[in-house]
Amino acid sequence: MVQSTWPIAAIHEAHRQGDEAAFEAVREAVAQQRAESAVVARDRWKGVVQRVDSDTAAFMCELLAGGSIGIALEHAAEGFGFAVWLAAALQRRWLKGIRLLPD
Repeated sequence: MVQSTWPIAAIHEAHRQGDEAAFEAVREAVAQQRAESAVVARDRWKGVVQRVDSDTAAFMCELLAGGSIGIALEHAAEGFGFAVWLAAALQRRWLKGIRLLPD
């Protein structure tokens, strides 16, 4: 998880695409001081960067800090959709494991 005060996902994408339109979008985002968060994961041996919204980033940071899903959900923003996140996490291989906690 990368949380930045810069449009980090847009910058990464512009360098991948290499076209002027993508860099113009980055310049606009920088001028607007648009912060971005991104998940850096692997698809087999290939690194993949995926932009996520601030609510998703906060939820994932809670999990990465060792919090349980229950606690992360308690702290999640009101509009956060766990089912949507879980489907994306499974599809994009964001999960590295599951640990059962005692009751």
